[in-house]
Amino acid sequence: MSLSKKIKSLLFLSLFLFIFAFYILKQNTLHFFSKDKKVTAKCWNEINFKKTEKLLLESPIKSKIPFYEYYKQEQLSKGKTSQEIDKEYFYKDRRKKHYTKTNLFVLFYDNGLKAIFRVFHNSFSESLSKSISAYKISEFLNMKIVPPTLLREVDGKTGTVQLFVENILNLNYSSKYLKNLSLTQKNNLYLFLFLTGQYDVHYENILISKKCFLPVFVDHDKLSPEIQVQWGKIPFQYYPIKENYINFDKKYYESVPFEEAEILKNPSFEVLKKTFSGLSLYRINQLEKLINHDFKLESISYFKYKDAYFIQEPRSIYKHLLPSPTVKTYSKKTVKKLERMDEKILKDLVVGYLKQDQAFINGFLHRRDLFLKELKLKSDVNTIYIS
Repeated sequence: MSLSKKIKSLLFLSLFLFIFAFYILKQNTLHFFSKDKKVTAKCWNEINFKKTEKLLLESPIKSKIPFYEYYKQEQLSKGKTSQEIDKEYFYKDRRKKHYTKTNLFVLFYDNGLKAIFRVFHNSFSESLSKSISAYKISEFLNMKIVPPTLLREVDGKTGTVQLFVENILNLNYSSKYLKNLSLTQKNNLYLFLFLTGQYDVHYENILISKKCFLPVFVDHDKLSPEIQVQWGKIPFQYYPIKENYINFDKKYYESVPFEEAEILKNPSFEVLKKTFSGLSLYRINQLEKLINHDFKLESISYFKYKDAYFIQEPRSIYKHLLPSPTVKTYSKKTVKKLERMDEKILKDLVVGYLKQDQAFINGFLHRRDLFLKELKLKSDVNTIYIS
């Protein structure tokens, strides 16, 4: 064989190996494409979610470290001291240190992917599986505000793996970033909270991605059928007088007496104990801490219904997420998905992850109907659908 033919053969072989290597790499790594498929996109919610699910489940894991250690390394690299980091990270709850060292990890995949791994542990099991339902609902409704979340076993332990969205803005327990979200983003977040009945919303589970300034909603432990809320309002949290199971059927949701809500001023421990007779001292203590220490409120709104008290959530974050009373912007795809969603579709998304799955379905569909009714009433020039 002549020298020129050998060179051509080598060049052909090199080109083939390059194309083959590129193909393998493409199949095993995440690719961020813009909507026009031509340039690389920076927005986390534009990734191929189905492909990401496969990667989270099947890709080999190179290593893992406790989330606390990962967080501490990141902050030390920014010049903070260990004392400053601990004070900021555990400002509320010292138990958080133990949990984030034993049950919460960052996974590093061979292909460069990162994920948060939360280990199922006794009473935490149902709480963690709720995050899977939250992701499935968000994805079905085309909201893309919950990162891909699935069930996986890692080193003999079962838990949830959730795509690690990096470059998160430090909210520093401030509302300034939420105020700058677009109307569509705010409305999407509130609509998701409203439909899924979530009340444990704070600046550690609604995050903002630096790239494209997009919300990232994580930690859905309090997704439940118990919350009671009117469209466009702040929800009421459920405090049962008896620890019995309540039948959250369709009639239950249709008869909630929001109009009977009263204002309780100066809610000291003694006032709370007298007003909410029947609640355990443990719950009264929790309530008093939340009202007078965490949020320093001068009054609260509440009503009683079916062997339970409902107390309006004091978290100020809701005020920044309430939908605009005049301009309403919603995804046309989301609205169409909601219109065709029925009990069967919802069961496919939640059964197996929630103990009270039928109660959750009843509440979800009831609130869905309220939203669609509100949308129909306000369908005028101020209602904008984003395709």
